[in-house]
Amino acid sequence: MVLDKFLHDDALKIEQLLDENSVDLTILKPPYHRPTNDPSYQIQFMKKIMKKITRITKIGGICCLIVSDDMTENGMDMTETKALLEIRDDPEINSKWVFFEKILWVKSSEDASQSAFSIEGVKAMSFDVIPFSSIWILVRSDNDEDYHEMNIFEHIQKLSISEAKKQEMLESTWFVPQTSEKGYKDQLPKELILRLLMIFSNESDLILDPFSGNGITAVASKILKRHFICIEREIQNITLAQKRFKEIDEHNMFEEM
Repeated sequence: MVLDKFLHDDALKIEQLLDENSVDLTILKPPYHRPTNDPSYQIQFMKKIMKKITRITKIGGICCLIVSDDMTENGMDMTETKALLEIRDDPEINSKWVFFEKILWVKSSEDASQSAFSIEGVKAMSFDVIPFSSIWILVRSDNDEDYHEMNIFEHIQKLSISEAKKQEMLESTWFVPQTSEKGYKDQLPKELILRLLMIFSNESDLILDPFSGNGITAVASKILKRHFICIEREIQNITLAQKRFKEIDEHNMFEEM
């Protein structure tokens, strides 16, 4: 298997592109809400992807499944939530994964979120109206004997970052603005992916992004010295990702953190 590659292919072919039990961490944010796909199709598509990811993930490997609160003109779009519930209830999937943690990703800074919902001088926060996503941290495990509780506190304490940043990353709510680097359009900001890779993977691990877009996961992987496989079906996105990857500036990996 060739590592550190952008593959122009369909995510449903994951099993043909990667070996079984080869992936350490998957960043999974599927492209929901395509106008050509009805919700029932998207939900079944997501279940198929999770079954394939199950087979290629190492025992003890991680899947960071990101479920958003996308809004439509008619209100809340429940496609992603319904897909998550079906994944959770599918015995072929849930028997192979252990739920470890849920991180609430608020797509603005903490100061901005609090000031936006100040009522008569008292700061109040309502997650019903602040745009956010849930990040479900799943650990690959066939049975209880395979699963060993991760000590996230010890792992984070060993990172070469500030004490303030360590404390922030230990919280279950992360305030990370939804930003993209100039010239690119990313579903996920670089800081968010850097955090997930720092906490849930180690150097030389293999990171998979089956819907890689403009390649932000590859950028974060190179900065943190991980291997990656990024799959993308739109050739123009692959071209942009390859260009971006060649221009990475490693002098300060935390310039946006």
